[in-house]
Amino acid sequence: MNFLEKIVKTKLSEIERAKEILPLKELKKLAGISNYQHRSLYDSLKKRR
Repeated sequence: MNFLEKIVKTKLSEIERAKEILPLKELKKLAGISNYQHRSLYDSLKKRR
């Protein structure tokens, strides 16, 4: 698997996980932010649950 495929697959799996806790509007915003921000945001949302 090449580098780009890895990134895309990672993004897709993050989006799949995020769908469980985020509305679509939030997902669209997340699409524009980096992996690091996405992960920390996701983790903080998970803790709040």
